[in-house]
Amino acid sequence: MNQAKTILLGVAILGALAVALFLWKYGEWVAIPNARAPMVALLKDPASAKTRNERITKAGALCGEVNAKNGMGGYAGFKRYISLGPESNYIEGTGSLSKATTEELVERFEQKNAMLKTYLSLQRDGVDVAPPSESRMDELIEEEIFRERWQQLCEAKSA
Repeated sequence: MNQAKTILLGVAILGALAVALFLWKYGEWVAIPNARAPMVALLKDPASAKTRNERITKAGALCGEVNAKNGMGGYAGFKRYISLGPESNYIEGTGSLSKATTEELVERFEQKNAMLKTYLSLQRDGVDVAPPSESRMDELIEEEIFRERWQQLCEAKSA
């Protein structure tokens, strides 16, 4: 009877250790891959994605770095990313990978309007400066939006 109790106790301890290990690694094994999936699916070559420095923040954002093959078939280098689910995914230098929400469109419009007002004001003051091209303005705005979101969502402590 003592041997059966010892075996049962050993099995219970091993089971408790397995549960503890799963709970300890849950983020790495389950939560992070599930949160990463919508962002990776939007890449040109999802199977080539390599990630690092990933964490889920208190705000529920997955922040990290991703490197994936570009349209030319080469790796572009690690870039920071923010994933908030299927609707909001951002990669540094590329802007939003998902459809923009109405709020994001309004924010971009307001930033572009402010940028054009600044250039107009400079020109009125006699400063000979030409506004950037439409595409360059869009790039600058996307960079600013990414920086703001990174500071807001990713520089906070992890969950």
